[in-house]
Amino acid sequence: MQAILLLTLLGLMHATRTFSPAPLAGSVPASVVMAGGFLLLTALFAGNLAKGIHMPRLTGYLMLGVLVGPQVLGL
Repeated sequence: MQAILLLTLLGLMHATRTFSPAPLAGSVPASVVMAGGFLLLTALFAGNLAKGIHMPRLTGYLMLGVLVGPQVLGL
């Protein structure tokens, strides 16, 4: 169930990124705020997945960071 939620969040973040409006001058882009929330939620799920396979939660956090980073998915 955690893996399905994680994949759903990844898909939603990708869709949101493609439809987000251009930022106004002097404001924080909406994509930055959404990316922060996305990372917090997906880190929680990735940590729980790693714990479920008897690995430290930190390993899940690191794997998620590599996955969504600019070299793999570019989110």
